Amino acid sequence: MAIVMIDDGMMVGGPQAVAALPMPVTIAIDPSRADATDKMNAYRAMGIEVVALLRLEGAGPTAVFAAQHALPQAVAVMDVDSAEIGTGAANALREAGLGLISMGEGTGDLQHAQITAQLPSTASSPIVLAREISGLAASDQDAVFLTRLRPVVIAALRAGTLPTGFVPVSALLRD
Repeated sequence: MAIVMIDDGMMVGGPQAVAALPMPVTIAIDPSRADATDKMNAYRAMGIEVVALLRLEGAGPTAVFAAQHALPQAVAVMDVDSAEIGTGAANALREAGLGLISMGEGTGDLQHAQITAQLPSTASSPIVLAREISGLAASDQDAVFLTRLRPVVIAALRAGTLPTGFVPVSALLRD
């Protein structure tokens, strides 16, 4: 199981909060953000895996290489909007050695992980959110959960009632 959190800049102290979690998570950063490289460096300095958040529908190799330039330590590209990606983007991901995390199924021999559930980042209670995560985790050991970096999510992941076995999303990338 893996958790990918989108850091959209809404939570101050994200790298420190994520580093203090009792399980590994992966952070998704939009490479077009002005502070994308600095944010990536802050997470990577704490040993936290990073992926690039990028819309691939209609995108070509240029978009993939621009994302890789902004986030050179990203292990994959995550697209939460498109079910399918074009051949040019898929070839660029392959050439760059990047995996794909998406809502849809994989493309050919491209390493891929499919998002299986989106966790609410607006939950009113970390206990309720922790229960939801536990319930979803019980049904699928290869699950990839997507959420946003928010205090309630951090609190839920610290609840101590979650199952073990969480891994960085790169461990779930499959051909």
